[in-house]
Amino acid sequence: AYLIYHKAQPYSFLTFTDKSGVIWELTVLGFMLKVGQDVREQVAGMYWAKALISTALAAFGGGFLAPIIVGHCPIPLREETFAWIMVFSWYVTHH
Repeated sequence: AYLIYHKAQPYSFLTFTDKSGVIWELTVLGFMLKVGQDVREQVAGMYWAKALISTALAAFGGGFLAPIIVGHCPIPLREETFAWIMVFSWYVTHH
């Protein structure tokens, strides 16, 4: 239904290059909210900045650490939308 409504091509939708809708951002938001809830108890007594960074590392995992190991810039640092969604999700789940 999403593909038909937004007139997206299957290739652009499946390769995450479709710019016609916000389905990708909503999916990332849902994932970040889930991760924020999962690590809530682990970061309960931490300073807010350390808790935010710990939550971000839990969310991105290998997508953050693997590029650093091979000398590349991690995806979350290249796409600022992820950072704002992570901050929003962390704030909603912890406050």
